[in-house]
Amino acid sequence: MKIKKKYLISAYLLIFVFISMICFAETSPMTSVQENFDEILSILKSSSFKNKTEKEQQNEIHAKLSSSFDFKIVSMLALGHNWKRFSSSQKDEFSKYFSKLVTNVYLSKIRGKDLNGIKVDYVKAINLKTKSKRSDVYTLLHNNDVKTPVVYRMMSKESNNWKIYDILIEGVSLIANYRDTYKQKSKVSPEIIISELKTKVEK
Repeated sequence: MKIKKKYLISAYLLIFVFISMICFAETSPMTSVQENFDEILSILKSSSFKNKTEKEQQNEIHAKLSSSFDFKIVSMLALGHNWKRFSSSQKDEFSKYFSKLVTNVYLSKIRGKDLNGIKVDYVKAINLKTKSKRSDVYTLLHNNDVKTPVVYRMMSKESNNWKIYDILIEGVSLIANYRDTYKQKSKVSPEIIISELKTKVEK
């Protein structure tokens, strides 16, 4: 009985240690931003990426951004009040093409740029007092002699899974630009909005 009791205590200790490791292994919003940024920058700098076709590059970066962004929330914020007019399947379809649009815009901004001069200072993360778990991660992007403040707005639906839902570049929201555009399409049907977006992405 003593031997069994000894093994039972050891088993409980192992379970406690395992649970503790999971708790301490939770990724902070700042760590999440840093890891994602470093990984994307590494991909962009790689010779294998540079040798790929434009379409292959878009697919690779899209896959990475899809794991970093919550594109469902991004799409909802971009559409604003129009989001309510979309059916469940239309929301999925819009999110699919909108995520590709963000990827294409992202790549167009950095294509041909010198990435070796890029450095990021991770300044601070401020947890927001909201019903959902949110945090703003403040960074300073150095591109050679140019310094640009960038704020990543993060949300966590799971204990350690932080995702970006907006980016503020010099105080200007990425989502706000699109929201202003779609605000003018309040009388345009969801089908046409999706069709226009699809055409823009696939051209």
